[in-house]
Amino acid sequence: MARIVIVAGTDAGQDVAAALSAAGHQIVRAESLSSPAVAAQGDVIFIEPWLYAADATPSDVPVVLLTNVDAVPSAVEAVKNGAYDLLRVPCTRDEVRLAAQRALRYQESVTENRQLRQQLGHTVSATGNGAAAVESDQNADALATAAKELAGKPLADIEKQVILRTLEQFKGHRLRTAAALGIGVRTLGMKIKRWREEGEPIAGRHHGHQQQQAVHVDVS
Repeated sequence: MARIVIVAGTDAGQDVAAALSAAGHQIVRAESLSSPAVAAQGDVIFIEPWLYAADATPSDVPVVLLTNVDAVPSAVEAVKNGAYDLLRVPCTRDEVRLAAQRALRYQESVTENRQLRQQLGHTVSATGNGAAAVESDQNADALATAAKELAGKPLADIEKQVILRTLEQFKGHRLRTAAALGIGVRTLGMKIKRWREEGEPIAGRHHGHQQQQAVHVDVS
């Protein structure tokens, strides 16, 4: 299971640690972001908002803020400054586990994206072809277009809308969509499959010759 660092000094931190430990995760407690436990890096960091500092947090580790009602404004500001998500406490053990699962999926997609970019860089270097770099700029423009008018909406809705609109932009091409969004192709496929099972209409690629075939998205 995952190695999860909890930076908290209240009962909320203890409750979260108990829930995640019961789910089989390795728990490391820390008093601040300067702790060696944080420097050693976990897969996810749970932290109270007043202890969070974006410049002191490992950039490739998702951060979940433990916030009560009074601290929600500061937690939202922290999310804007780089934290991944927030979890309102007190909460149920299921809510804690779901927050950890989302953060772990995000961490996995970041790792896959880094590997994809490294592979892309090797390919461009080996072939001497700059077409991939041009396509990368086009992907960034597509993502910027898809992200318009999403401010103020829940994070889950933003993720879904950006992915589906970018998928439509690339006519259902999973590899280009994943590269534009900075996520793994496998992660994208799993999300598309789940949303289609939930009844979400999703734009796809045309696979036809002289006659137009059914539109679908390749999620295999």
